[in-house]
Amino acid sequence: MIDGLHRPIFLHHNDPSIAVACLDMSVKIHNLEIPLDDFCRKSWRKALYGDANWSNIKIIQENIMKIYENDEPDFLSKIKKP
Repeated sequence: MIDGLHRPIFLHHNDPSIAVACLDMSVKIHNLEIPLDDFCRKSWRKALYGDANWSNIKIIQENIMKIYENDEPDFLSKIKKP
């Protein structure tokens, strides 16, 4: 999630929220199965940051995804041959 450093996303949130948002996105993108992931009392997310504000984590994830939605078309247009 190093691409998030290209925007001020990470400056608006605390470190644990950013870390959980990035890890959660990575797990989902790679379709990883983590034991007890569906059991909310023992979820790895709660173990890492029990006081997480999940709406903030979703906002962080949405902002990270916007980077790719906006930057990829620009990048592809530059590498296409005329």
